[in-house]
Amino acid sequence: MIQGINIITVSGHAGRDAETKTFESGLTVCRFNVAVNNNFSKDKPKPPLWLTVKAFGKTAEFCATHVKKGIGLWINGRLECENWTKTDGTPGTANVLYAEQVRLDYERRDAQNGAAAQPHAQAQPAASAPGPVRVPPQSRPSQGNGQPPPPVNAAAFDPEDVPF
Repeated sequence: MIQGINIITVSGHAGRDAETKTFESGLTVCRFNVAVNNNFSKDKPKPPLWLTVKAFGKTAEFCATHVKKGIGLWINGRLECENWTKTDGTPGTANVLYAEQVRLDYERRDAQNGAAAQPHAQAQPAASAPGPVRVPPQSRPSQGNGQPPPPVNAAAFDPEDVPF
């Protein structure tokens, strides 16, 4: 039986500069919003999907330095729905993307600014962050780095395990 997996990758633009907070324990938390385009058809344009993004540890430090309003981003992480009670007593909800990896989308930024692309920053994972924390790799997967993708083990794949 297949267990559920909560992994999400989004590409969008930062809606505001990243806000950072460092706790007494030394853990850094960063928060910002990202707008994800939902337009698949020019006939019926849809408003963007807004997600709140939270990052921890080294990923949060990277976001605090590099995430500015309007910059293009690729974010990998897990999606959760947070619920709370507002001050007026009504329930509030928000889709929150807990970022494990954040990459700057230099192609979008360069197209807008006409600037030359810069290499991605590289850092080591933080031990204090919850779950695995990764930082931007040297190249985006969509650009290709000249190496073929890893081989797929066909013997390990069972089509009967697909839930749909």
